[in-house]
This record gives sequence, C-alpha cells and structure tokens, in this order.
Amino acid sequence: MFSFSFILAIALVAKGSTLAQLDGNYPAFEPRVEPTQDGTRGTGTRGPVRDGGTCIAEGAEIALLVPANSPLTTEALPGFLAVLPLVTEEGVDRGELRIFDEEGSLYRSTFPLPDTGGTIALSPPEIPELEPDVTYNWSVRILCNEVDNSQNPISVGEFRIVEPTPEVRDALGSDSCTERPALCARDGIWYDSLEGLFEARLADPDNEELDAAWKSLLESAELGEYAEIPLVGRWAFDE
Repeated sequence: MFSFSFILAIALVAKGSTLAQLDGNYPAFEPRVEPTQDGTRGTGTRGPVRDGGTCIAEGAEIALLVPANSPLTTEALPGFLAVLPLVTEEGVDRGELRIFDEEGSLYRSTFPLPDTGGTIALSPPEIPELEPDVTYNWSVRILCNEVDNSQNPISVGEFRIVEPTPEVRDALGSDSCTERPALCARDGIWYDSLEGLFEARLADPDNEELDAAWKSLLESAELGEYAEIPLVGRWAFDE
C-alpha cells in the first residue's frame, strides 16, 4: 500500500513542485507562543469583519483563512487566502486587497471578482520590502459601492515574517515551508503551510489524501467550517 507521503509526492511532482512529503502525517497547526517581558503572547489575531453590505446576501461575509494566533510566514510576500461570498448585485465586479501597518497603506490594488463564491489566493506581484518580526495587516474588501466604504464588506487579518525555529530549519534542509507544510505547521508557520496545500489541491483536485490534509490543517486552526468550500484559484490583480 502506498504511504500518504508518497501519494502527496506524486501529486506535487505533477505540478512541478519540489515538495516530496508531509513527514508521514496530516498537518496540524500549533500556534507559536513567544516570551516577552510581560510573560507570553500569541503572535497574532483575526481582525474585524464587516458583513452584509449592499451586494452580498444578508449575513454573508468575507472570511480570511488566518488563525486566531500565530499568523506567521517565512516568505517576504506570502500568499493570502480568502473565502469570498457570492455577489448578488449586477455590476459589482471588483475586490480590493490592502496591506498596511500602523503608519498607513503599503499596498493597495483591485482584482476582478470570480463568477462564483469560493476560496481564492491573492499574491501581489510586488510591494515595498517588509521587515521581519513586525506585525502587518491585510484586508480584503468587496467594492459594492466605490463612493461609500460603509457599504463594502471587509475582513482584516495579520501576518508576521519570521524564521523557522533552529530545529525546523535543520529539518528543512534545502526545502521551503511551502514544500514541507506539516513540519512548518507544527512550528506555528501558517501561511506557507496553507499555501503549499492550496497549490497541491489545485494541481490535483480529485486527490482524497490532499483533501484530508487540507481539512486537517484548517480544523487544527479552528477554520474547519471552510474546509469544504470549493477552491477557485490563484487570482490576478488589475494592472
């Protein structure tokens, strides 16, 4: 019988990835807690959500796939995954990604909304260089009304650029965290692990083992309600 790691390797080699294994386990996210002068702290939180608006169903909202704690990445520019609701009003066809810190916006761009609701990945082509160990915010907004922002549903999350712990860095060798999602998820590194599985599932959407790995990762971060939502794809930005 083929092992889970072997099955995943075949799925990802088919898409040209160098990911070869999930270390024999389904990924389980373990938030990283780091000491401070005042004790300990989790490294992040999910931000505010404004649901409703004038162009999506009542009670619907944008959901960012971000854990309540430890929204970490090793990438200078991570992929951001969001679950978009179906737009119900004709003529509304744009969303907006914004990256910002306490000083203000660092990046802002619009993108065409998909024809159906579902999970999309947003990766800006370039933004100003971000500093490690600094908490940044990102938000996704549906532009129901380009004049009155109060009519636009929005969700906000956080991310922070870090290094893997020394033990994980040694175990990675020449691999990246997107190539070893199970290993890095246990190190509190969320975005890379999520993006690696997202890309794998896009490449092999009928692979039941990948589906189970995806569900395992989301459930471990208390995001299991979004595990069955269809993946739409990686989305391009307006020029």
